[in-house]
Amino acid sequence: MSLSRTITRWQAVIFVANIIVHSIMTFHPEDWQVLTSESQLATIAEESHQQPVLIFKHSTRCGISANALDKLTAAWDLSAEKVKGYYLDLIAYRSVSNAIAVTFAVPHQSPQVLLIKDGKAVYHTSHYAIEIKGIKAAL
Repeated sequence: MSLSRTITRWQAVIFVANIIVHSIMTFHPEDWQVLTSESQLATIAEESHQQPVLIFKHSTRCGISANALDKLTAAWDLSAEKVKGYYLDLIAYRSVSNAIAVTFAVPHQSPQVLLIKDGKAVYHTSHYAIEIKGIKAAL
């Protein structure tokens, strides 16, 4: 293995680590409920009749996911939009992620956002397509 290839790999590792650390530092968990149980999905469906619910499915091992979370949380105040947010660490709670796909009839992706209104997913997207303007347009 050449030295330049080794440096490139280490640069990539450092880049991804910086994204993950940055997203952890800018993520405001007080604005989000942590989703850890399949039983919470019934609650989400019920709550969505009173106000829209946003689910962010985050892969803690993925730089793209960290970047999407950072973009979402740094530029948007959930409370100002009267949206209830749920955060799912899908590495730790993969069964919950699978149940979301079944409950809301949306194929699993990671990272992924789902907007739930009146018990149904009215908007969902993933990866680099996760943008605030798309979510707001679906509200």
